[in-house]
Amino acid sequence: MSLNLRRDSCLIGRYVWEGLAEFSYEEKGRIYDALFGYAMNGVVPELTGVAKLVFSLVRPQIDANNDKY
Repeated sequence: MSLNLRRDSCLIGRYVWEGLAEFSYEEKGRIYDALFGYAMNGVVPELTGVAKLVFSLVRPQIDANNDKY
């Protein structure tokens, strides 16, 4: 699903970077792709497990930032 959104930049908080520090590179990549894809292009990813949990926790902040944009 896509929200027909296109941004040239986005703000992802330090808490995300620090929170993912112990994740594997593969899992971090999956999560970062989902977060940036959503923040920059409005693409709602299909995720499972921990990636879905992290996305659902960070999504409200991305939405708030995009509303301020």
